[in-house]
Amino acid sequence: QGVDERDADPQVLLQLVICATKLGELLRAKGSLDEAEGLFRRVYGQCTNRLEANPGDELLSQELADASYNLALCLMQRDQLEEAIQYFKVASERSTGACVEGDQRLMQLKAQFLMAMCLNERDKLGA
Repeated sequence: QGVDERDADPQVLLQLVICATKLGELLRAKGSLDEAEGLFRRVYGQCTNRLEANPGDELLSQELADASYNLALCLMQRDQLEEAIQYFKVASERSTGACVEGDQRLMQLKAQFLMAMCLNERDKLGA
């Protein structure tokens, strides 16, 4: 809040997105799922909007993957499996860019694994 995105430096906006994601991770870790989910949804929206204008921005795409992954974790913790599956899918897809290595590759694999767990759990509940 307080930053007019139309006039802000893209690097400043990227740093705000990174900070909001880290804050969301801390909130999720302490069990404040409502607050964490809200932050991740906001970051997801910001990244999605900015990527429409700059589709080739790899750093922004990585931040979208991070926000999607963390939002999916919050939803999974709340047993909102259908929505979690969708965000794990986004995280996995956004982690497949040209610069996938190290932490991003690990996140991609974790997103795919957790998405499979959600699918399995959903199928058990539906049976």
